[in-house]
Amino acid sequence: MKREEIQKGLLPSGYRQLEYIESTGTQWINTNVGNLPTVRLKTEVAYTDLSRQNAMGWGSSQYREVFRFDCYTNGFSYLFGDDSNTRFNATPIPDMDWHVWDLGPGSQKFDGVEYSQRTITRTGNTLYLFALHAQWTSALTSPCYCKMKYCIIERNNVSERHYLPALRISDSKPGLYDIINNQFYTNAGTGEFLYA
Repeated sequence: MKREEIQKGLLPSGYRQLEYIESTGTQWINTNVGNLPTVRLKTEVAYTDLSRQNAMGWGSSQYREVFRFDCYTNGFSYLFGDDSNTRFNATPIPDMDWHVWDLGPGSQKFDGVEYSQRTITRTGNTLYLFALHAQWTSALTSPCYCKMKYCIIERNNVSERHYLPALRISDSKPGLYDIINNQFYTNAGTGEFLYA
């Protein structure tokens, strides 16, 4: 999905659609989406701190059975698959521009360019946004410093989540509104998302 395809006026009354929400390293959202072999995630993000390990998704170990994407000083990369040979480097130099990740079974893309065609068989735990849901530790892992314009999660080419940045007007609470299930997701961590 290109940014220009995102429509306004999709939220119910009581919510205001935002351009983006931004995590400062302590905010994150649990999508409650698991069973990862059939899942595809598409999102557009811009990282705001390139000196830190920014990762989101899920991993059963640091380098095996993973569904995650990263930004760090050595560029943009992702890990997707069941074995230790899962890391793919999309670009060697990171930046703070907007980029589109599109990761799912049989096709993994960054900014529309396909870098691999891997699959994953491990069902895994649920995907996190703005942080990594790492099963090898109970601590929040590799929190992201980034902005997000949208996030779509599909299963077998059917949308299960379509998140748009939103502000709940009654209490000025920022978060992601899922227009598929009409549910508002707020920060599961500390502090609040920034937004514009």
